[in-house]
Amino acid sequence: MGCSFATTRADSPLVGVVRIRRARFSCFGVLVCAATVLLSSVASAHESHTVGDLTITFGWRDEPTFAGLPNAVMLTAVDGEGAPVDDPAARMTVTVSFGEASIVRPLLPIESPGSYAAEIVPTQPGTYSLQITGELAGETLDIASTCSDESFHCVADAGEVEFPSRVAGASAASGADGSAGDAGSGSARATAALVLSTVAVIVAVGVGLRSRRSETPG
Repeated sequence: MGCSFATTRADSPLVGVVRIRRARFSCFGVLVCAATVLLSSVASAHESHTVGDLTITFGWRDEPTFAGLPNAVMLTAVDGEGAPVDDPAARMTVTVSFGEASIVRPLLPIESPGSYAAEIVPTQPGTYSLQITGELAGETLDIASTCSDESFHCVADAGEVEFPSRVAGASAASGADGSAGDAGSGSARATAALVLSTVAVIVAVGVGLRSRRSETPG
């Protein structure tokens, strides 16, 4: 950054001020560089192609992309002046491929200007390919790309962000059910014992009363 300062004597009280200002400019430069890196990494999560006067950018709507979570293939189009291209007559599809399997989904306009989307839930982690074909603003599209560090994100295992894990959650739920069952069984046994004890007391009292009556002279 083109910053200049007037020459100042080493013993001048302005030296400290100049040093502070230089430190602030250095920190600002670091922040700008960091922001540039972050923005470039976000931009690299989608791939851009020039088709005639159009710039077509596409990739996943939500990145990082995790298997089993709802997502969509997003496409944005701008003209040579950078204005969004909204074409109600557009007819575009995206072919999503994973290994030998593939599916074709329509790319439909969404609220965001110049944007089109095809809803999909990628069910397996791994490498996906996208092929865009169709007509947009008088241009014929036939562009394809495979996920990589240089294009859009590959699909990751959702286990990386799940908490608690499904196995741990199932085990915990099973343990809770088992504990509840044991508690219920114990309560039932305690109730039965109390009933039997009460009956035994009543029987004993009845027998005692009968014995006294039989011993009393008539």
